[in-house]
Amino acid sequence: MKKGLLILLFMFTAVVICFAAFEDLPQTAKTRALGGAISPRIEGVESIFYNPAGMFTSEKISITLAYSQPYNISDLNRSVIGINYKFKRYNFGLGINQLSLSDVYTERKIILAASIRLQRLYLGLAFNYYTISISGLDYDYMPPVIVIGGSPGALDSQVSIKSFSIGALYRLRENLNLSLAVYDSGNNYFMHLNQEYYLGTTFETKLPGTISIGAFYSFKDYVFISTELKNTPEEFDNLEESLRLGLEFLFYKSFAMCLGNYSGDTTYGFGIITKNFNLDFAFISNPNLGNNYMYSLQIKF
Repeated sequence: MKKGLLILLFMFTAVVICFAAFEDLPQTAKTRALGGAISPRIEGVESIFYNPAGMFTSEKISITLAYSQPYNISDLNRSVIGINYKFKRYNFGLGINQLSLSDVYTERKIILAASIRLQRLYLGLAFNYYTISISGLDYDYMPPVIVIGGSPGALDSQVSIKSFSIGALYRLRENLNLSLAVYDSGNNYFMHLNQEYYLGTTFETKLPGTISIGAFYSFKDYVFISTELKNTPEEFDNLEESLRLGLEFLFYKSFAMCLGNYSGDTTYGFGIITKNFNLDFAFISNPNLGNNYMYSLQIKF
């Protein structure tokens, strides 16, 4: 019975998955609370998933863990882990982001990143490895809605894509950063819709390569404002979809409150800050999908 319900859920979400695979959703709770405006900030381990130039941190090792259920679907789960290691002027990072629909659909992104600090200029480079896989369906019970492959003639249950991201961040002043980043410059891949339902439709798609331009300003070390324009080159002039805003208030260096705007959706959250860990909780309000939450933990050594 449960498998039948999962297949129906998979059919219901298939079109969304096909056309929005690897959707650019906030990876951690703090990022979500700040409306996704994270690229111009120097955030250490969290920057692995955005602008690798911002990975610079004072901690030797930092780890972040995050979890959420996108779109309020109980069987749809997103989990994130990131590790950042500092070595003199360099930082090295590993990030893993996985979105799964029960045991039916899984997309995974693995990131290897490195950054360097050159006085006021921070530079970063990331290699991204993506996989999409479909499994756990009873083909005799219900043919799959979609199968995927790396070439027009292939009908595979898994496909992988590779890409690169580069970023730069410049500290114009001690309280003002400017950033520029290019994400997911990589290869195209192919998706094949099931013949019985969609007449064998095959279409070529590609990673949602994006450009980000951002600015960050801090006021007296307790009010932080970040803004970012991020979208594909074709849609960059769509201000409503591209604009991301984040506002953070820090109280006694131990409690933070955040408010943001993520492509028209209101986001908010709070964080508890200590010497060895940060605990963040975030909400996002969408008029169609309702409220959704996310929480994350960062451990520092």
